[in-house]
Amino acid sequence: MAAENDTITPETASAPSPSPASRALPTGLLRAMPPITAPLVTLVALQSIVVFAFLLIEPTPRWMVLFGAAVGALAFRGVLESAAREPFASGTDIAPYFFLPTLYMLVMPVFVDETVGGLWLIAAGLALVAGLTAVLAAELGSARQDLAAYHPSRVVATLGTYAVAFALFDLGYLLNVGLEEAVLASGVGGALLCVELMRDGDLDPIESLGFAAIIGLVAAEARWVLRFFPLEGELAALALLFVLFAAGAILHAHRTMQLSARAALEYSAIGAAGLALVIGARLTGIG
Repeated sequence: MAAENDTITPETASAPSPSPASRALPTGLLRAMPPITAPLVTLVALQSIVVFAFLLIEPTPRWMVLFGAAVGALAFRGVLESAAREPFASGTDIAPYFFLPTLYMLVMPVFVDETVGGLWLIAAGLALVAGLTAVLAAELGSARQDLAAYHPSRVVATLGTYAVAFALFDLGYLLNVGLEEAVLASGVGGALLCVELMRDGDLDPIESLGFAAIIGLVAAEARWVLRFFPLEGELAALALLFVLFAAGAILHAHRTMQLSARAALEYSAIGAAGLALVIGARLTGIG
C-alpha cells in the first residue's frame, strides 16, 4: 500500500522532476543562479571562437574584436528577449544591457593580448570566456527585479564593469596612445560603463544619459590630471578606477534615493584611500 505522503496529484504529476545536478544544489543557491539558456550557450560558443582566433592567430587581426563585439551585441538582443520577455514587452529599455558585454568583447581580448604571451594565452582565453559567460548570465539574471537572481547578478555585472574599466584605462598606457586619445577613450568608456552602473530601478533614459555624461567627464578630467603625476601603467589605471568608483557610487546612491552626507563621505573616503595607496606604492617603488 502506498504511503499517504506518496499520493500523486495532478499538480505533482505534471511537475518536471529535478535533474540530479539540480538536486545536489541547495535550493537558495539554485534560485540565485541566473538563467542559462540554449541561446546564451550558443552565443558564448560563437564568441569563444572569436576570442581564441584573436589571441592565437599571428599577426593578430585587430578587426576581429570589432566584428565579434558587433555580432555579439546584435545576437544578445535575441538572447535577452527570449529569456525575459515580460520586462521588455512592458516598455523597459533594452539598450542599457548591451554596453557591458559589447565593451567586454572590445577591450578584454586586446588587454589580454597585450599583457599575456606564450602558452598562457590559452589559459587567459579560457578565463576570458568564463568572464564573458558570467557577464552575459548576469545581464539575463538582472533583467527582472522580482527574481532571486537579481541581486547576485547585479554584483557580478558591477564587478565586470570595473574589470573592463581597469583594462580600458590600462590599455591607454600599454598601447602608448596620445594624451588626447587617452582622455577621449577614458571619457567615452567611463560614460558607457556608467550606463551599466546606473540601470537600477525605474530607468529614465534622459536622466541616465546625464549621469553617464557626468561620469565620463570626471573620468576624462582624471586622465588628463594624471599627466602631472608620476603614475603610469597599472598604478595609473588603478587611480582612475578609484575615481570612477567614487563618482559612480555617489551618483548611484543619488539615483536610487539612498544618498546622504554619510554615504557621500564614505564613498569619497574609499576613493581617497585608494588613491593614497596607489601614490604610496609609487613612492615606495612598488610600481
